[in-house]
Amino acid sequence: MIDDSYLAQFIDAQHPENIEALPKWVSSKNSSLKSYQVICELKKYKDRYIRSHGNKTDYTLRSSYQITKAEVAKIVGVNPQPLFNSNSYSRDLTNYFDSVNKALEDKKIKRLAKKQGGLKQKQKAELIKQIQDDRKRNADAMEKTVDELFQKTLDSMSLDVKRKLGLV
Repeated sequence: MIDDSYLAQFIDAQHPENIEALPKWVSSKNSSLKSYQVICELKKYKDRYIRSHGNKTDYTLRSSYQITKAEVAKIVGVNPQPLFNSNSYSRDLTNYFDSVNKALEDKKIKRLAKKQGGLKQKQKAELIKQIQDDRKRNADAMEKTVDELFQKTLDSMSLDVKRKLGLV
């Protein structure tokens, strides 16, 4: 059986339209292409982090959900100063970098704004009170059910049986 990913590498090589459209400022002649690709990969990683973390305390470190210039420069293999400030593509790269970080910040805010439900979000005292109320409600319901069942049994008994039991 042939693996789909094995075939996909040949299909992509033959059809250049499958390649993602790059911005005009990205070029393979300089480090802009690698920087762009690194930012895209880091964005996927940070998106996954945001999707899987819903507590406010998970976002104490900004680097856990935001991309840093130093992080990008380290992966690309150059210093952050020339990469984001001194090249012809630096302004466009910085704008793209800022827009990605803004989008990540918006996703984080949206994720934290979701109403968290379930027992995990409640305080201990609230959970104890809820359990006590549920137990009392269950006991009352059981008592009511037993009373109804007893009354139904008495109603369905014949008069002879009731006399012998001394109920009448």
